[in-house]
Amino acid sequence: AFFRRNPLISAERLYSLKMPKRKKYSKASSVQKSVYRHSKHGSMYLQFLGTSVDATPTVVLFTEGQRFVFNTGEGFQRMCTEHKVKLIRVSDILMTRLDPDTFGGLLGMLMTLGDIGMKSINLHGPANLRALLSASNSFARRDKLKKKVLSVDDPEWKIESDRGVQITAVPLQCRQIKTGTEPQAKRQRGDVKEFHSQHQCGDTKEFQSPKASEMSKASASVFSFVGKIPAFPGVFNRKRAEEIGIVPGRIYAKLKGGETVECTLRDGTTRKVKPSEVLTGGEPGYRFCILDCPSVRLLPMFIDSLTPYKDTHPQLTSDGKLKVVIHFSPLSVVNDERYSEFIQSFAPEADHIMVHPSMCGKQTVWWGSELNMLKLRLLDRDIFPQVAKTSDKGLPLKLSPSKMSHNLIQGRHLLKYILFPHKRIGLDQSAGLTAPGIRNISASFVEKGVDFKSVEERILAFRERLQQEVEQNKNKVQLQAEPKIVSQGSKKNVALGLLDAAGGIVTSLLPQINAMVPEGKSRRANIADILASSQPGNNPFITFLGTGSAVPTKYRSLSAIHIAMDSSQKGILLDCGEGAYLQIVRAFGTVENARAVLLKLECVWISHMHADHHLGLLNILHKRQEAAKIGGFDIGSKSPIRPLLIIGPNGLEKWLREFKKCTGIEMEYTFVCNYTLRHRKPEKITQTVAFKALRDRLGIEYLDTVKVDHCPDAWAAVIGHTSGWKIVYSGDCRPSAELIRVGRGAHVLIHEATFDDSLVDEAYDRKHSTVGEALHVGFQMRAERVILTHFSARYPKIPEEFEQEEGKGEMDRDMGDGHATKFKIPKFGVSFDLMRVRLDQVLWMDKLVEACRWIFPEHAEGEDDISKLERSDESPRASSGSKP
Repeated sequence: AFFRRNPLISAERLYSLKMPKRKKYSKASSVQKSVYRHSKHGSMYLQFLGTSVDATPTVVLFTEGQRFVFNTGEGFQRMCTEHKVKLIRVSDILMTRLDPDTFGGLLGMLMTLGDIGMKSINLHGPANLRALLSASNSFARRDKLKKKVLSVDDPEWKIESDRGVQITAVPLQCRQIKTGTEPQAKRQRGDVKEFHSQHQCGDTKEFQSPKASEMSKASASVFSFVGKIPAFPGVFNRKRAEEIGIVPGRIYAKLKGGETVECTLRDGTTRKVKPSEVLTGGEPGYRFCILDCPSVRLLPMFIDSLTPYKDTHPQLTSDGKLKVVIHFSPLSVVNDERYSEFIQSFAPEADHIMVHPSMCGKQTVWWGSELNMLKLRLLDRDIFPQVAKTSDKGLPLKLSPSKMSHNLIQGRHLLKYILFPHKRIGLDQSAGLTAPGIRNISASFVEKGVDFKSVEERILAFRERLQQEVEQNKNKVQLQAEPKIVSQGSKKNVALGLLDAAGGIVTSLLPQINAMVPEGKSRRANIADILASSQPGNNPFITFLGTGSAVPTKYRSLSAIHIAMDSSQKGILLDCGEGAYLQIVRAFGTVENARAVLLKLECVWISHMHADHHLGLLNILHKRQEAAKIGGFDIGSKSPIRPLLIIGPNGLEKWLREFKKCTGIEMEYTFVCNYTLRHRKPEKITQTVAFKALRDRLGIEYLDTVKVDHCPDAWAAVIGHTSGWKIVYSGDCRPSAELIRVGRGAHVLIHEATFDDSLVDEAYDRKHSTVGEALHVGFQMRAERVILTHFSARYPKIPEEFEQEEGKGEMDRDMGDGHATKFKIPKFGVSFDLMRVRLDQVLWMDKLVEACRWIFPEHAEGEDDISKLERSDESPRASSGSKP
């Protein structure tokens, strides 16, 4: 009958219509439903990430379907990838302050959230957070991700989630200091005008009145947070209600919701009935605090801010509902007697967890990377340095915790503190204690179904074969030293990963290998000639801090290469992706060594304005400034520590200015645009004071930049040293004829190899290079050695292309016009995170390529949640204007 009345509507069309779904009817309110789901099907807990000197601390509140993240320093996204923390469920990000320790990982994470399809997120922080995000739109914009920025400075600010979680902010009240005849100003909520450069973990001085010239013009607000999880009123006991004489009706619903109701009973009397009289199994809503006092100088204001807040909320000190207090404060603050007294003012039942790196020491955070390094050390213990040992010495407090009436707990990576259900409230001892697979290398092979004995035999065969090559050339060269060969009896040591001879086995062959290098056809000095000279800086150290692209993964951090002129570590940094400082700490062992490296760092060169190449620069500048103050140095043109020379694209200088303006952080640097250093142009500024420091301190004779095809204002670098060596770094680019011309005859070419040759079309679209294209560039440039880097997240360990082409001698390259060309494969090496190679060691890096396939016999697919993700900022064709 319907189709007779509507002849124009067919049955197929009717069935294809999407009818709206009917909403299920429920008498319970949304609040009651959320509490019910929370109590029956979920749990709530706090988890601590990055509590180590080579990471930045983050606290995550886990609820059913939601995540609340407190502070997102560098490395947070990589930690989430490593430990399967699903970023898609993050609903709110809260920051106690704005500096690289709390903000360094935010932009990269927001870009990833936008790329994986997340629709919206709430950001909570100081008032300048909105301006800082706006300044980052030129490279970090994601239109599909709606960011709601809320200022914690607003007195009305408060979080009330649909799961019943409540979070309020406690601002650091500013106590204006009298200086001279200046009048004392009134306190203003959240307006902290303390000089931000004093917010450092090494500041152990007593609180002093800063001079007027030291007062930062920017408002650098610091906040603490108090959170409360919802209470579960319990199950309604109908039998108990009938005994009391409550008449059934709406009163039952109110009592179930936790309300106290005045009602008339069956006997005619009227009285108030509390929910506790008719509900059984109820659980209270416990509270937690997150405190941050970054400097001893701010400690009086910090205590003043929280004292009235505790008076307003007596549950923090009296009724025991406060269960845990998390301290982001550094060691210098916690060791102050005033802070100790402040801790003891809390309820004695509360647990106090210290999460600042200075309180936690060295812990195993990067499990996958450290396991990789232990495997690679089976090949050579010199190129692949020792992983820093875990230090578990307890809390380094001046005041013994035993003398305090409170429970002080050292934060551990992945440690959990359960807030719900109440039967399990407290520390979860099953998490954050050990790193699986780190201590037993052979077990990691067994887990993948690989016989470690066969790997052991291949490693020994590799060393013997290398020795045979030396023996075959004895008649041609004069041996300078007898090589040390691993005996068959040392197989047991190989299996244990404790080869005593591994560190020197390949390195001891250097004189022979150097002598085996054939004389080049060109008249330029080869690597062997440069090493034979006695000029300073003739054997530089190249440390690959990050070798990944787009997003940090379990095994590879983002692009950063440190070149030191000699063992004194005076050097230059090529690109500076997020986490570069953390990788410096890992590469050089301790925070103290990392500070020394930063003080001897003279220049940072940035290739282009993609986030994976420059976001780590903020923390490098911040930590360098901090290291100078700890060492008692002033940074200036007449000081031993000069302002850092930054060479990069035009947009970088604007971003640095905006960040300094929004945060008030002191950063001393001199900026030079890449355009002014382009090859053989009259605008070059090599005679300026800034560049003269590179020549005087590092011996760098020239630094030429070459425009390359990747994104607007993308460059490559050609570096020449007075000792004769020449290193070329491609940055991100397609194969460049101009770079081949300028870099011709390079001793080392460091070239990006984002994709294997099966993805040449994708490489063309995203304006990257494949493995074959990078090697072809090295062949045309006549580079003595090629080192490949900047690998896609598709290849967590080594690209498959190396398996296909290893040992062929010749390679085909698709020229894009319907035909291919054959070329001789130059000798090349593969870069890994934290790999440190000298110029003399570069000569035999090609020997390690085959051996690396034995160390990593399989390609772990799906190990990283975002391994298949390629950011849209790696596709310059899709970008225009301010959009990346």
